[in-house]
Amino acid sequence: STARCFADRTLVLSLLVGGFLGLALFEFKPEIASSFTSNADVAQSVESGLAYVALLQPINGLVFVLDGIVLGGADFVYIAQAMVGCTSVAAGAMVTIGASNGLEGVWQSLSILQLCRVGAFGARYWL
Repeated sequence: STARCFADRTLVLSLLVGGFLGLALFEFKPEIASSFTSNADVAQSVESGLAYVALLQPINGLVFVLDGIVLGGADFVYIAQAMVGCTSVAAGAMVTIGASNGLEGVWQSLSILQLCRVGAFGARYWL
């Protein structure tokens, strides 16, 4: 159908744009981090977080589009159930990983949340 073709094209574009933005963020993370502070330790923490943000940009793009597709289909019950499940997984990761890895553990837990979301919404779209 036309809607499916449009959605597929939008998913490809979100992946491409996310990949481009991720590469740009990764390339310029030292400059971005130093624009927030002159403290070297703080800049290092910002750089570490930006690495996760950069790597997740393609996934975030897919999640954004898939979320919109499922919302457009008015499948609100599925969205609610998927978010409860994904948030539970991410919260469990935050308690276990975040407790031992500090700020890096928080970024890892957010990564798990987004990966779970792309899996849940992708399954709804493709299966």
